[in-house]
Amino acid sequence: MPSRVLKLCILLLSCLCLLWGTLLWASEASDELAGFGEGFGDAASFGDDDTSLASKPRPLGFSGSLRVPLLLYIDAAGLRSQSAKDYLKTHGEAFLDGSLLTELKLGAWNAHLQMGALRGRFQLQEAKVQYSIGDFVFDLGYMKQVWGKADTAHVFSLINSYNPTEQYYSALSPRSYVDSLKSELMFRSSWYYNDMGQLQIVYAPFFTPDVLDVNGRWAYPLPEAYRFSAPFIKAALADARPRPFSKGQYGQLGLYVTNTFLDSLDLGFAYYWGHFPTPSLSFAAPSTTTSGVTAAGGFVPGTTASSASKTMLELSYDPLHVLALDAGTTLGPVGIRAEFAYYLTPDFRGNNPAVHNNQINYSLGLDWMRDSLMLLVEMQGSHVLNPSTMSAMEFLTRRHATEHTIRAKLSNSFINNQLTLSTQVQWHIQDRGVMLALELAYRLHEDMELAWKTVYLGGHESSLYAYWAQNSYTGLELRCSF
Repeated sequence: MPSRVLKLCILLLSCLCLLWGTLLWASEASDELAGFGEGFGDAASFGDDDTSLASKPRPLGFSGSLRVPLLLYIDAAGLRSQSAKDYLKTHGEAFLDGSLLTELKLGAWNAHLQMGALRGRFQLQEAKVQYSIGDFVFDLGYMKQVWGKADTAHVFSLINSYNPTEQYYSALSPRSYVDSLKSELMFRSSWYYNDMGQLQIVYAPFFTPDVLDVNGRWAYPLPEAYRFSAPFIKAALADARPRPFSKGQYGQLGLYVTNTFLDSLDLGFAYYWGHFPTPSLSFAAPSTTTSGVTAAGGFVPGTTASSASKTMLELSYDPLHVLALDAGTTLGPVGIRAEFAYYLTPDFRGNNPAVHNNQINYSLGLDWMRDSLMLLVEMQGSHVLNPSTMSAMEFLTRRHATEHTIRAKLSNSFINNQLTLSTQVQWHIQDRGVMLALELAYRLHEDMELAWKTVYLGGHESSLYAYWAQNSYTGLELRCSF
């Protein structure tokens, strides 16, 4: 057994012993354990003014989850050239995902602490203090804020940093979209102005860019034109520390209001002021304009200027305003959700290649369920306005001015819900890339299951998924919750 797998098993057993001892202590100290951790990214969960626990002597609750994947990446060339032992060392991976939540509720006050691990990296997931009075709920601390009615294809939930590659590890897993977000220090005010509506205002004094892996297995490929500056770009992208508040320069402000009409039609409006989550690349050009460097200092895609080393490269995060709408309803057994967002940057006319262009982002989702059979289909789209002068760095995460991705998931349970078969397809239409996932999960206990999962990435040779084809994997996954 590889040493890192052995160390992981020892760590796992230690965590289980610690959690089990904590639960035994909590069960003796309190008559009832309350699980408060479900859906902490759902704003509605913070509005329940439930003070029934205030009369209990120890209103302390624990809940959590644990996920241990043992993965083997598929590499035909490696299989031919390496022994089984060497292949396991170089292509095997095991890590720990999980969380432990503790919540203390005293009257109108609520303290909430959630620690966890994401892909083996331990981190603070949430730590907040909450106060409820009448129809108002106030939260302060490190939190995750998700807005929008889509299942996963959110287009205007921008306050927290997000790592796009996490979706490939969590394919068909119970880990939710919110688990892949990074906590941000923020203040949130929620007003439940009637039984069907709420108004939320969020302010965050810091800004953390989205995580773009630049090294390792999930590194994004830099376009050929930028290879000469690859070391600088990689170093800058890796330096994704929280940007400090300075005269409001890196603060974030968001507003979201939603209401239900006709019993089943949910409508919402959102506004966000902050910064574009991915950077722009610009040049401090020399006094004489060089081929490939515009007079405004912007970088023209396709340039291979030899004088680039004499210029000053700069990554910046453009100021951003977002206006958004969302809607959700049900038509018989079918649920329908939609989101629409307009991204407004300083480059309103789209003539500055050093600044992100204005964008339109949208998503549409349908779900249908009958007994244990469930079907979920989502389409997420994005269109860059004035694409002839797209920001140089936009080519890092996209290949086309207009892009659409379709996600479909189908699952069904058998043998009294003991056995679940699931499949997922993700198709990038313009890029002609595809992800296929298949999973078979068996419930060992009410709160424990063992799953076998295979994920394939591929498609057209120029697609991002084809670039990540070596990341296709198969493996076992143990999951438990408490």
